Amino acid sequence: MRECTAMSREHDRVANLTLLTKLLAGLLAGPCLLLAACASTDKPEKNGRTADAPPPPSATVLAQARALEEKHGCEKALPAYRVASAMGEGQEAAQYELSACLFDARTPNNTETSLITDEANLWLNRAAFAGEPRAQRALAMRLANPTDPRHDPTMALAWAMIYEDNARNELVATPLPATLVAGLKSDLGPEQRALATTFVDDFTLLELEKYTPPPGKRRQQGRGQFQRPPDGGQGGGQGGGQGQRRRPR
Repeated sequence: MRECTAMSREHDRVANLTLLTKLLAGLLAGPCLLLAACASTDKPEKNGRTADAPPPPSATVLAQARALEEKHGCEKALPAYRVASAMGEGQEAAQYELSACLFDARTPNNTETSLITDEANLWLNRAAFAGEPRAQRALAMRLANPTDPRHDPTMALAWAMIYEDNARNELVATPLPATLVAGLKSDLGPEQRALATTFVDDFTLLELEKYTPPPGKRRQQGRGQFQRPPDGGQGGGQGGGQGQRRRPR
């Protein structure tokens, strides 16, 4: 009888311990699940990447260019604008802002002024053909200006009509003067108006090819240790000692 009682008590003790273990596991799992849920919501996706993912190099360079222009003026910002613009497709804003900065830049002599102006016109046309509405508006206004060396009323009308058809112009740019298109049409003959209309009808976006960086190559075996060159460590040319580090290219 005593043995049955002892066995019953032992069974109850084991059952209580099992129940207590399950309760503790449930209590511990709750905060863990809550922390996991919070962690998953701390990094929402933005434009296909997590919030803490680094921005693309072009965005970083463009932000640097804008900061330099605001703080030091166009002359200091031009190198960064050029780098961002040369990255091609998707950098139409940088290309337009580069052209605007070039037009405003101070130059030391007439030769540099001519070179800078040619470069400004190149990037302005690049951005306009790539669909940047601010560039299209600026190009129309410059071509319509009789004092501009590139004055061309026919192309001014064409770019003005392209700009008005650009669905993005209300978001990032200023409307054209109310009388510009009507005035250009009245000043142009039938053949010139037809040329402008043909240009608009045939217009297609032309973007620079997007720059794609080369795939990364591992140059180190460990921190501070360079891989031995394929030739067994011999430096380039005569006199290269074994194990000499190559300058990263």
